[in-house]
Amino acid sequence: MTTHTTPTADGRTAGERGLGMHLPLSGGPVPTGSTSQGDTARTTSWRRFARHYAVMVLAMYAGMLALDPVYAEVATRAGYADPWVELPVISAFAMAVNMTVPMVLLMLRHRHGIAAVAEMAGSMFIPTAIAAGLHLVGVIPADLLMTVAHLSMYPAMLLVMLRRYREYA
Repeated sequence: MTTHTTPTADGRTAGERGLGMHLPLSGGPVPTGSTSQGDTARTTSWRRFARHYAVMVLAMYAGMLALDPVYAEVATRAGYADPWVELPVISAFAMAVNMTVPMVLLMLRHRHGIAAVAEMAGSMFIPTAIAAGLHLVGVIPADLLMTVAHLSMYPAMLLVMLRRYREYA
C-alpha cells in the first residue's frame, strides 16, 4: 500500500504531531505500527516544546535588556537614584511587564490564542505577586524579592506550557 503524509492545518504531518498515523492515498488514517516513527514523533514534539520554552525565556531576557533601562530612566527622573533598591515591589512588577511584553508579542505573532497568551502572562505576574506579598508581610527581604519572583517564573511557565502541551509541541 502506498502512503503519503498530508500536512494538518498547522503544517505538520500526523506523524510529526505525535499521532503515529499515515494517510493512505485511497482512504482514512491507518496506524503505522512502527514504534521508531512514533518515537521520532515524540522526540520531535519534545524538541519543539523545549525549543518553544527556550524561545520564551530568550524573549523574557530580551525584554529585560530592552525595557529595564527605560524603567530605570523614568524612575530616576522621578527622583529615585536606585529604583531597584528604593522601590522593590514596583520594580518587581516593572520587571514582570518588561519580560511579558516581548513574550506576548511573540505569541501573538505565532497566532497563539488569547487564552494561551493570558496564561503565559499570568505565569509572569502571579509569581511576582506572590513574591511581593511575601516581602510585604516580612517573609522575604527586599533584596530577595526579585530573585524569588524570577526563579518562580520558570516553573510557572513550564506548568502553563505543559497544560497546553499540544499547542506548544
